Amino acid sequence: GETISTGVFSLKVFLSPGHSPGHICLYEPDKKILFSGDHILPNITPHIGLHPQSGNNPLGDYINSLNELKQLDTELILPAHEISFSGLKQRIDNIIQHHHQRNSNILAKIKGKPISAYQTAKGITWLSDKDGAGWQKLQKWEKRSAILETLSHLEFMRFEGKVDKFSKDGIIYYHQS
Repeated sequence: GETISTGVFSLKVFLSPGHSPGHICLYEPDKKILFSGDHILPNITPHIGLHPQSGNNPLGDYINSLNELKQLDTELILPAHEISFSGLKQRIDNIIQHHHQRNSNILAKIKGKPISAYQTAKGITWLSDKDGAGWQKLQKWEKRSAILETLSHLEFMRFEGKVDKFSKDGIIYYHQS
């Protein structure tokens, strides 16, 4: 909610957690420019994983902040990666749709039996922006990211009441509610 004035720009600060808990975006309303950082990228979705610093529902936080930013009148979006772009509302709709599709894929995987986040991550397609890849094609760091993202989606759906979790023999399992 604060504004940073530079003489040339008056940048409104928006807290935009998800990719990282303290992430911010900067908006220049007169010039209709959004500095989106890692929050909104033109071609890929940022990593939204569950980890000790992320809070309890990083995907929920991310989607809420996307919906807030969607209300901005923008002509130019300047991300931290890739290229500048326009069409903020459409891009946000695409990102949210991606996460809804991932939730559907995860729900299909856990339907009928409780399984762990690791087992769930192994059974879904990743890297959809690169025509998809199964678990075996992922690099080690991509597998770690996939598990953290799966946890983020499972916890998001748990907050929505779509899945439950329980612990057995030191392993956390998820199942449909």
